Amino acid sequence: MALDHARPGEVKNLNAFAGSDKEAPRRTIVKTDRFQAIYVTVDHDTKIARHRVPGQATVQCLGGKVALVLDEGTVTMSGGDWMYLERNQEHAVEGIDDGALLVTILFDE
Repeated sequence: MALDHARPGEVKNLNAFAGSDKEAPRRTIVKTDRFQAIYVTVDHDTKIARHRVPGQATVQCLGGKVALVLDEGTVTMSGGDWMYLERNQEHAVEGIDDGALLVTILFDE
């Protein structure tokens, strides 16, 4: 299936992604050589293993409730919460309630 990435100036309604494909819990909205935006669903009791990204990242919880597991401890996020992660900051994600995240990554030059 071809990816339908957003074009500059195009509006994407992220609510349309909610619950639309349990087989593909991560959808790249846009990806360039310097930037990536990803819509991620995290179902109740689902875990995304510890990982890191090679750029600075933000995580915005769009709905539900998820836990971000960081070296410093676990942080619970619910709809409207936002967090900044430093480049290569290791983290894991756990679904507390079915949740949705908007992850943005700014890659180094």
